[in-house]
Amino acid sequence: MIIVQSAGRSLGLLVEQVHDVDLFDQEKIHMEPGLCPPSLEPFVLGYCPQQGGTVLNVPAIVESPLWQSHGVHG
Repeated sequence: MIIVQSAGRSLGLLVEQVHDVDLFDQEKIHMEPGLCPPSLEPFVLGYCPQQGGTVLNVPAIVESPLWQSHGVHG
């Protein structure tokens, strides 16, 4: 589990595996059509070709009306 924070809220993400933790330049994030289903696009910033991973938009996830509809409070 990875815990991320945004706007004073914490979000636990269950991941299958963590290979490494790196800093990356946001300008190197690429978004392409078809990277994810259209319904998930607001929650995905893109991917990092160097690290080969998907970059989530954590603020968009924690501020999502769907998040609020599940009764999760900051």
